[in-house]
Amino acid sequence: MSTRLVFFGSPDYAVPSLRACLALPGFEVVAVVTQPDRPRGRSGAPAFTPMKAAAIEAGVPVILQPERVRRDTTEALAALRPDVGVVAASGHILPNHLLNAFPRRVINVHASLLPRHRGASPVASAILAGDAVTGATIMEVVREVDAGPVIAQIETAIGPLDTTGTLTDRIATLGAGLLAEVLPRWVAGALTSTPQDASLATHAPKLARADGVIDWTRSAEEIARRVRAFHPWPLATTTYRGEPFTVLAAWPLPETADAPPGMVLEGGRSALTPLLPGRLARAVVACGSGSLALLTVQAPRGDRGLPERRPRADRLPARLATPRGTMVAMRHLLDLSLEEIGDTLVEWGEPRFRATQIAQWAVRHGVTDFEAMTNLPAPLRTRLTAEFSLAPLPVITARTADDGATTKVLLDLGAGAAVEAVRMDYDPDEDESPDRTTVCVSTQVGCAMGCSFCATGQQGFTRNLRPSEILAQVLHFTRERRVTNIVFMGMGEPLANYDATLRAIRWMVHPDGLDLRQRGITVSTVGLVRAIDRLADEGLQVGLTVSLHAPDDELRRRLIDTARGTTIDELVAAAKRYIEKRGRRVTFAYALLDHVNDEPEQATRLARRIRGIQAHVNLIPYNPTAGAGLRRPSRERVRAFQRALQAEGINATVRIERGQEIAAACGQLRTDVMNEKTAPSGAAFVVIEP
Repeated sequence: MSTRLVFFGSPDYAVPSLRACLALPGFEVVAVVTQPDRPRGRSGAPAFTPMKAAAIEAGVPVILQPERVRRDTTEALAALRPDVGVVAASGHILPNHLLNAFPRRVINVHASLLPRHRGASPVASAILAGDAVTGATIMEVVREVDAGPVIAQIETAIGPLDTTGTLTDRIATLGAGLLAEVLPRWVAGALTSTPQDASLATHAPKLARADGVIDWTRSAEEIARRVRAFHPWPLATTTYRGEPFTVLAAWPLPETADAPPGMVLEGGRSALTPLLPGRLARAVVACGSGSLALLTVQAPRGDRGLPERRPRADRLPARLATPRGTMVAMRHLLDLSLEEIGDTLVEWGEPRFRATQIAQWAVRHGVTDFEAMTNLPAPLRTRLTAEFSLAPLPVITARTADDGATTKVLLDLGAGAAVEAVRMDYDPDEDESPDRTTVCVSTQVGCAMGCSFCATGQQGFTRNLRPSEILAQVLHFTRERRVTNIVFMGMGEPLANYDATLRAIRWMVHPDGLDLRQRGITVSTVGLVRAIDRLADEGLQVGLTVSLHAPDDELRRRLIDTARGTTIDELVAAAKRYIEKRGRRVTFAYALLDHVNDEPEQATRLARRIRGIQAHVNLIPYNPTAGAGLRRPSRERVRAFQRALQAEGINATVRIERGQEIAAACGQLRTDVMNEKTAPSGAAFVVIEP
């Protein structure tokens, strides 16, 4: 019987947690409670909260939008017979009569490491305080704001360029991943909570627009933190000649100038290459101590020329913007679909066919500079350069193995995060198949699935990758050799980052993109049943690999923490539905662990669970990982397990080993950006008949 769940939330921050709840096996979201529609924009028309929009998209049957939670709201929810409530920035005060309506309590996904930063602005407060780390806390909801006992926490580093916007997005994803791990165990009574130490509590007050006004007598370090903390709201502002300017990005410099705070020390294109590669300062301004390099500034009008120095604490140069009057943080173009690029161009007054031209340059030819797209009009190239990025991911390190046939790269995502990808080249003589190149891509930094034998799982989950970051892994290798196959078997669970994974796939298979065969792409999953069904309905002919790793549910739950809510029979049924809808054979992956899951008798039981569907088993001898306490089985045990499956009529293959000398084989993925002692790695899977 499903656990009935009510979700309370309103902003974008809450949406990943809602989607995590929707994807949890054994849970049913019966209602969403969110803020009322509010007037927005110049028209003043009421607009949905992001939570309401997500709930409608997901088909949540009941959506309540009270101004305040009163007894009528409680009565309406009680009629739905809820079991548990989940809160993520709902904006409501939840009275005791509502909390008492949930037999298994109400829990909250809060965007700080409680007891620090209780209140309305926890992310901005962490940046303002100069904290090195923050994170998400899952706690029980009590009457006092953010004071409930803590169930679980997850940390993330605060990078030097993180804003409240970027950090909130990352914490939202982290919190959703943690919620997916914690909620089933909490409902099952397998977790307890710990009271907060109130003596360590700090308050995160609600921000006001006036907080954003820059006081140039503060230190450059403090002003830079305020610029980051107040982005995207209320934004850091100053004035020049009576006109407002918004500082969107800045960098503190240690040198204190012999000038009054607010004086423009340098203007124009002052290079900051030693500090921030590729970033230029639009101006450097004296502060109470140190000076501040302004990297991105939004002005009310166009370019009016850089003024002379002016010893005024409230003056900044007018030439802090592009000729169109604004410089904004750029979005990567390939986070958009081809249709969305076309829509943007039409809004700009350009013909839609320009989107195809841009896609062919950017994806098929790997061009990263809009100015090199010579069949585009010069004004369009200028506008694209100002508003979008095509920047590739910088390479931190690259390693090769197997006489150059296997290449692993560690790619820099910024903010202390990195991701790995692997290219494997196969010659016709090697496996009697056509010449091909397979790239294994990652979809997340870390992983929240909790596989006990996986190095990536040991590092925990940091964040999802964007579509452009997934695609960038493939584009990196297409500069050297034509890629023929893609396997989503690197870091992370692809179906837990469903939307980005699907967008990347559509770029890979689109005729104006990489134009890869759909059947040359394989998605691997630990077994997210709803996401498998969703993928089956996408109309794509991509392959599916489902990780089983055990012949029975008890052992599988010991090996894979997130498997507790899903049975093997449910996974097999989902695989069968995928086969019926897509007409593609499904692969069941099985990591062989010495004297854990590699007995012939276990193979026989596995065969009987999966018999009767169009599938085969890919056996993966375990690659030892530090700290896992598991061993690789002998070749004899691997073959005995394979023969036992074949005796039951199951097609079983043993995966080809590649890249072990550079830790690029499956299960050895572990990124350590600051210190590569653990040999960061990627993975590639290719199976052949023995």
